[in-house]
Amino acid sequence: MAKTLKIALTLSVTIHLALLLLHIEPQPLIEGNLSSLDLRLEISSKSTPNPQSVSSPELEEKITPNPIFHEEISQVKTESLETLIAEETVQSVMPHDQNNELDIQKNHSLSDLQEARIEESLHDDIEPNTESTTASATFVVTENPEQIITSIQALKPIPPSIFTKVEPKEVHLEQNVLEQIAFTDREQPMLERKVKEWSETFHRIDTAEPTVEWKHRGQQYRSMFTKIPAVDDKNTDELLIEISKEEDGKTFSTELRLKKLVFSNFAQFIDKWDSNVSMHQDEITGRFHSNSEVRIAYDRSGGPLFHGKVTTSFRGINADSARGRMKRSDMFLGGLETNVRRIALPRDFSLFPTTADENQIHFFEKDTTITFYANGTFGTQPLGSTEPETKINIGDQSAYLIASPKTSLHVKGTVNGSVLVYSPVNIIIEDDLIYESSPEINPETDDYLGLVSNRFIKIADAETTGDGDLTIHASIYAKRRFSVGRFGSGNSGVLVIYGSLAAGSMSATEPRYSTRIDFDPRLENKRAPSFPMTNRYEIIDWDNQWTIENSIDELPEATAKLPMR
Repeated sequence: MAKTLKIALTLSVTIHLALLLLHIEPQPLIEGNLSSLDLRLEISSKSTPNPQSVSSPELEEKITPNPIFHEEISQVKTESLETLIAEETVQSVMPHDQNNELDIQKNHSLSDLQEARIEESLHDDIEPNTESTTASATFVVTENPEQIITSIQALKPIPPSIFTKVEPKEVHLEQNVLEQIAFTDREQPMLERKVKEWSETFHRIDTAEPTVEWKHRGQQYRSMFTKIPAVDDKNTDELLIEISKEEDGKTFSTELRLKKLVFSNFAQFIDKWDSNVSMHQDEITGRFHSNSEVRIAYDRSGGPLFHGKVTTSFRGINADSARGRMKRSDMFLGGLETNVRRIALPRDFSLFPTTADENQIHFFEKDTTITFYANGTFGTQPLGSTEPETKINIGDQSAYLIASPKTSLHVKGTVNGSVLVYSPVNIIIEDDLIYESSPEINPETDDYLGLVSNRFIKIADAETTGDGDLTIHASIYAKRRFSVGRFGSGNSGVLVIYGSLAAGSMSATEPRYSTRIDFDPRLENKRAPSFPMTNRYEIIDWDNQWTIENSIDELPEATAKLPMR
């Protein structure tokens, strides 16, 4: 027995010295420790080959715990070795042993340091390193058989969205997701009729209650109107219409934008044709409209030619004075539409914006001759006076030349700038009136001329204008009548109007002039300063489909959890 005990003690001393070489702190050589020695050696054999690396900062930084399992980390409990990536074996307290107390304090300090580093790593948005965390990292601090194990990180799946940073470009998500669908076959014609009616009668709608509700085949609809004033004197008023319906708990809406129709949108507009006047060798490029019966005449020499769409409020075209045969399709190249709604001439209109500077407005108390010059000025001289001409600069802004009641203005020359000429009674064109920069050559030119009269605009007699052709670049509005002086004379020229002509009525032009009106395409979107507008609107933008607004609550759950940007 003594011999056996001696051999055991000798073996224990040998192993004890070996452990000292491996930096493992020895325990008192007690016979009861032999069983724990075998367990300690087995655990140590499973540890990393390099014991120093497991406590290095590099490895500790790679071990990034999952924030979801923070409570598990802070709690102390016993788990099996298979579920641990890193564990700590803490020495139990040995009473009456000062060295053990120091060891426990040192081990607690080490444990606190490790937990502090782990706690700090919980707040780092670093994606876990699978290779580092799956490696064995067993801390063997004592050989005490009573082991208290603290789980540092368990092998549990980590949701990828927790640490994955979502880039805004990859997530196309807005507060409202819009879906668009086409109108039904029944809705399409119904909505088109409604919009056409509103565009023609909006001036009758009470702007204090800018909404209209109606039912169609049991479905309730609602429209809201918003007037948008022109941004300046060359633009036009607009109208925004929002149409909506409620169906299956969702809101369907469509939005369209209309612009107010300007009289200069027509190449020619006549309210009431003179019953003694027929269109013969006239040529119109652009839209044509008449509120009354249009009389046309054609013979072997030809007939009128309309390149744009022709509309009339009358039931048809009068061709009683025509001789020979001519197909309507050969005259109305842009199409013909009859029985359209009448477009009324306005009772009054704004001559200039209230924001106009006093230097932009020029008043005339006497009949005056106004001559425009290519250098951007105009000269004024009382009619029949021998006084020197007064020169005035048009300037960069629009100029308004306004005659007092019973005052006539006589105009001619080359316009360089943006000008409106207005007379309550009469404007007489004495000679060519053209732009310094012709829109036919320079479509970007900003030269505009509007001639507006509450009564008459007239082409002077041939003694004043001279023989041959006469060219006018302007938008013309003669509320009462546009006429050619002594049209029965034998001048045989061409009256060329580049722009637009709107009049209450119109005299004959032949034989003195055959008439050609070429529409200025700039007038589709712009107008001469404060040129009169109609009470009609036209659609300029409509997608012709419903837009459905889906709230974020209706999105799939996985999508709804993504961060909003």
